[in-house]
Amino acid sequence: MRPADEAPGLAAAQDGEATRRLAAAAVGTDGARVAAPGSPWPFFIGWLVASALAWWLERRRRPARG
Repeated sequence: MRPADEAPGLAAAQDGEATRRLAAAAVGTDGARVAAPGSPWPFFIGWLVASALAWWLERRRRPARG
């Protein structure tokens, strides 16, 4: 047995190998993307409209400096 801080490279290699074994043993990991229903564009447009409205309302409340 070695101290934990004696060979950090060996410990990292062992951790990497253990991670690869776990990933290979996982069920249903064939690299395919999971299909999500719908398009993300309506959410983006909704966020954009809400952000623009909030910005416009914030700008409207400030008195004009001149």
